[in-house]
Parts: sequence; structure tokens; C-alpha cells
Amino acid sequence: MWTEDVLYRGATKDYILHGLSSSLDHLRAVGLPDTSFEVQLTSLRERVSMMLEVDLTAERRRLIGSDVRYLKMQLGKYIHETNAS
Repeated sequence: MWTEDVLYRGATKDYILHGLSSSLDHLRAVGLPDTSFEVQLTSLRERVSMMLEVDLTAERRRLIGSDVRYLKMQLGKYIHETNAS
């Protein structure tokens, strides 16, 4: 949520990377390292790290936010299905 919020509020690249890195740390802390979620989130963080500040247009931020939201929804679905079994 925080990462999406800073994306839409025009935060700097460093804040966005901090959010993505924190998300990775949390993912690992709850026991989900070495999963497709970690791979996708790592890839997203690497893509953002290669961008310049000027590359972070409103449209690009919206797309990154969509990626974060999709991962969050997929993770929620995974957790729900895992707990249901």
C-alpha cells in the first residue's frame, strides 16, 4: 500500500525503491523467499532502479502501481488458498 501511495503522489525514485525493497524484505520475513512473487518483485525493483527520475512520468508510475497492485492481489489469493487447504 505504501509503495502504491508514494508512486501516485510523485515521490522520488529513492522512495519508490525503498518501498519495493521493504516489500521484498517483508515477503522474505513471512517465509516466501524463492517464489514467483519474489522474482517478479525483484524484477520490478531492478526495472525502476535503471530508470532516471525523468522517466517516472505519471503514466509510468501508473503502470508500476498496476504491477504492484497485481502482485499484491496474487499474493493475497495465494495466501487465501494456502490457508484454505
